[in-house]
Amino acid sequence: MRTRAKMRLITWNCWGLGNGPAIRGLLDVQKREPPDILFLAETKRDGESRSDEKDNTWELLRILKKKYDMPWLCSGDFNEILFGCEKEGGPSRPEVCMQKFHSALEDSDLHDLGFVGDPFTWRNNHHVAAWFIKERLDRAVASSAWRGIFPLVKVTNGDPRHSDHRPIIIEVGSREGREWRWQMQVLPKFEARWLEEEDCAARVEEAWVKALSEGDNSLMEVQKRVLGELWEWDRNVLGELEKRISKVKKELEKCRRRNISQEVVKPGTYFAL
Repeated sequence: MRTRAKMRLITWNCWGLGNGPAIRGLLDVQKREPPDILFLAETKRDGESRSDEKDNTWELLRILKKKYDMPWLCSGDFNEILFGCEKEGGPSRPEVCMQKFHSALEDSDLHDLGFVGDPFTWRNNHHVAAWFIKERLDRAVASSAWRGIFPLVKVTNGDPRHSDHRPIIIEVGSREGREWRWQMQVLPKFEARWLEEEDCAARVEEAWVKALSEGDNSLMEVQKRVLGELWEWDRNVLGELEKRISKVKKELEKCRRRNISQEVVKPGTYFAL
């Protein structure tokens, strides 16, 4: 019997869903962390910003708990921290505000599921170190009943890509799910990302002419040959670029996690591909 596949849920205060960087960011999420459920938020009720409005958010949690007394998971941008150590830079967060958040979670029987990765999920990305702030505003919390049903859970603070918030990636279940997911995707197919490469059209034309010149007359055979050439191009040329991009992303992630300084936050920092 096949083990049940792992479920992956992603919640993300994505910022600018209609622009190019946001679309590329979403495509990258789909490629690298394909979710079963993806929730995207444009800042509205991400945990209200004003103190009195945040009280409304906390009261909403209590109402949901009373009205729907069932196992539940709540994830996203709460726009509040639980502890002083969850903020770096700027003025200290008032203790009373953090305590209200504590009380709301306690009254709602919601427990922090922890995280893997950078402890700070939001940055204001200011170019002056004295005004640069980073906080853990995004998290996943769940009720005792939910945790009893899903004891195997991993929460990752993901790559923010274009956004000022990191996506919250929640994985529930067993590792076998990843193998199952890969088996469903082994058939070769045309990748939409190739269209973003300047050489794509020329590669297709070259492979098509080559297939015809070598006697492949049926459309299906020509298509298979073209796809084969494109995948070889992907491995040998684009793959190297992917490795370089991955290396730069790792350098960028190290930079994000460094202590705040003018050297870290100054504009015009470049990473060589």
